This record gives sequence, structure tokens and C-alpha cells, in this order.
Amino acid sequence: MNRREIRFAGGALLVAASLAGCSDTAIVGSVLDADVATGKEQIQLALARGSNSEVTDIMTVGNGYKWIVLAGTDDILNDGTAGSEEEWSVGNWDPETLNSIWEQGMEGSWSGLKVVNNALDGFEPDRFPLTPIVARGYLNAAHSERLLGDFFCELAYGFDHTGGLDLDNLGDSEFDNAPVGKDSTFQRMATFAELAVAQAERALAAGEPNPANEGVLSDGHFDPERLVYASHAAAAQAYHALASLGVDEGANWAMAVQHAAMVPTDFVEVTIHDQLVEINELWDISWDNDDVTLYSEADAGRPEGFFGVPATFQWPTDPRVQIQDCTMNSSGCRSDESEGEDFPMWVPLKYPDSGADDEMVTGTEMRLIEAEEALVNRGDLTDFYDLVDVVRTFYGAGLTARPAVVGTMEWPNAEDDAMSILDRERYLTLWMEGRRLFDLHRWNHPFITDNEGLIQRHDDLLAATTRRSCAPIVESECSLNPNVQSSCSTAPPAG
Repeated sequence: MNRREIRFAGGALLVAASLAGCSDTAIVGSVLDADVATGKEQIQLALARGSNSEVTDIMTVGNGYKWIVLAGTDDILNDGTAGSEEEWSVGNWDPETLNSIWEQGMEGSWSGLKVVNNALDGFEPDRFPLTPIVARGYLNAAHSERLLGDFFCELAYGFDHTGGLDLDNLGDSEFDNAPVGKDSTFQRMATFAELAVAQAERALAAGEPNPANEGVLSDGHFDPERLVYASHAAAAQAYHALASLGVDEGANWAMAVQHAAMVPTDFVEVTIHDQLVEINELWDISWDNDDVTLYSEADAGRPEGFFGVPATFQWPTDPRVQIQDCTMNSSGCRSDESEGEDFPMWVPLKYPDSGADDEMVTGTEMRLIEAEEALVNRGDLTDFYDLVDVVRTFYGAGLTARPAVVGTMEWPNAEDDAMSILDRERYLTLWMEGRRLFDLHRWNHPFITDNEGLIQRHDDLLAATTRRSCAPIVESECSLNPNVQSSCSTAPPAG
């Protein structure tokens, strides 16, 4: 990102928590950089809570990260009638629409590193290597990089863990802000996650207490044991992405499963929303609006045999597919029909209210990373199906059938080979978490390559464009950064 875009006005950092303890999302004041050096744990914790909010903000800026990302996948039926909403439905994202997500993603990553930079000023040298606050800073940077890497085809940076804009304590770095691919973003993520793991494990081994005890949900973000699990999980995600992209596959698969194995199946790490300040945008566009529905219906006239959301059509009884039909139960629903085609509003029980939190890592995803490694790296069908069944058992689904062939992806899913089972399990386990687009990208999935539609009126849009699996560099970066001009077009690069 161009350096001028992420400066803090007036040399001050916004503090998204009061020093006395309040919501992570309520901006109550500011603190000058000069004051950080005199502030100990209390002020460092407040600044770290501000970084937590920067990560949450990625989900809420603009039209909402999940609406934009999910619109181009088979997670939801995006039935908004605005021209931009229709374009999103075929993965045709306008670079200007994406400015806020790009900028906030960069700010989320940078703010996590700023937490570390602040701690170098605010803690004594013997305390800095042990505080859980530093682990949270690195982990916030890792989470932000994953959100960026899952969505954008290329990115451009002016900072990393060794320095950059206003991070002098971390070392000196020079960047040309040139475009880099997804592999570079996930390598950054792996670096930040590994630093978080090391810091969290030192804190846990030293018996460090949780520095946050204000009685709010986000206190758990600073618990050393939870930080160990969350950081290992983020590292597993990063190495899994790198292996999937063909980067040093043997080594990265090994690192992915090594880190995944450290995370319990029931573990969950979330970004925390506040019903009064930063609501869950996916709740807003479904329950509290009529733009998105989870409706599906048989249609023999379509090549797929149905239109709508595969989850609710193919696996409506799976415990991971829980919806409320607003035509049958209007409690909590603003509308019983969607905006464009008057489809029945089916809304997600996964996000039932405005304060529902967004999952960043889960233990069940770790089991699926291990399962995928067993299948594609070692060709071990037994281990693969055993790990899939760990996940299914956790959610209360029945044991899976075990086709004895590796096979390939298809859309819709015929569930007739191991790759199709993997596709199904990641789809249902991570449904509406914003992970599907990168899966479709890295698998070169037929939903993308065959240019399939979800609503009849979108067939016309797909006739004129090709469905995309990632988003282009945004308009604001193209305007400010001369080093990305070769990548600035409405069509993202291949791969």
C-alpha cells in the first residue's frame, strides 16, 4: 500500500477502549505517540484493543467484507438489484468498490505491528518478550493478511515485520510497493503467525496472567493459552494456503499439519462485533434486509437441476446448514421476500443477531487441513476419511461414505470421490465464513471455470464476462501508487 494512505492524523493513535475498560469498539479518545513510552501495561492493553477493532473493521467497512466476498461464490443467493450488486454475483468487482476493504485490511495488519512497536517503547526489555499483548499484535497482523490474501489477486505493501511506515523500532525496511501475488501475502501471514506463536508460548511457559480482566468477551483475546492455539491455527492456515498454491509443497504441508495438530477441535477464534457500534454485516443484509437469501429450489430446466444455494438444496438436514424460513417464522426478519426475484427469505441461524461474531479460525478447520494433506500430499484415503469423520462427529453429522477414488471437483457436488467429499466438508464447515472464494481459486474449481450461474437473470451477465476467483488491485492504490500501474485494470491477472 502507498505509505501516505495509512498515516494517523496529528501524530496520535485512536484508542478503541477506555483506559478504565470498555468496549473494544467505542472510540473514546486518543493518545500521542510520545505518551506511549511512559505508558506501561494499561495503556499498551488499550492500544492493543484498538488493533482488535481494526481487524473487526475489515468486516464492517464499505458494503461489508463478507457480502462482497460471498456474493461471488455459492455460499449465498445475492439478490440485490443495484447494478453493482448484480455484478458482484458473478464475481465482477469494481476496483473502486473495494477501496475500503483494501485500505482497512492494510490498516488491520499495520495496527497489529504497531502494537508490537508500542510495546518495545512501553515495556522494560525483560518484560517485552513475555507479554501476551505482543502476541495479540502479531496475530492481528496475521488475521488481516489472511483476509486480504483470501480475496485479492495481488497486493502492494509499504511495510513488513522488520519495519516500514512509523515502525522504526522494528527495524529499517525499504519497499517499492510493487504488486505481489497471493503467495507473498500468505508468506507474510506465516511470518506474523510464527512470531505470535513464539511470543504466546513464552508467555504461557512463564505463567503470565491474562492482562485483560474487564469482564468483556474480548478479554479472551489476551489469554496466553488461547493465544497459543489461535496463533498455531493462523500459522496452519498460512502454510496450508502456500502449499495449495504450489509453494514448496512438501515443506509447507508439513508445517501446516504440524501447527494444526496443536489446536483442539473445539477451539474457535472470532472477531467480536458490538450490537451498538459495529454490527455483523452478514446479519444486516439477511435478517435485517432483503439483499441476501439462502433460498434454493429444484429447477429441471437448469443444467444444475436447481437454482440457489447448494448448501440448503443438497444438504438441508446437515447440522451445519441451519436457516430460518421467514415465510414460516417471521421472528427477527425484516422481510419475507428477497429484493430482486421475490425469493423466500431464508436467513442464517449462524448469524442470528447484529452482535454475532465472525469466525477467524476453528479447530474443525484444522482437522480439515490435516485431512486435505492426507489426501493430496500422501494419498492416504483412510486418514483422510477418518479426519473428515472427526469433523462430522463434532457437528453431529453422520459418518461419511468413503468412495475409494481420489477424483476431481465438480459443481454441483456429486459426492462420488474423495475430492468431492473434501469440497463438501470445507464448504459446509466454513459456510458463510468468507473462506470459499480462496478454495474455489486454489482448486481452479468448476464453479469458476465453467462460469456457472445461481439466479437465472445472472446467466446474461455471465454470457458477457467470466466469473472471477479473486479481486483486482483497488482504484485508490492505482491512483496513488505508480508502481502498480501494470496491474491496474478491470480484469485481475490469472492465478
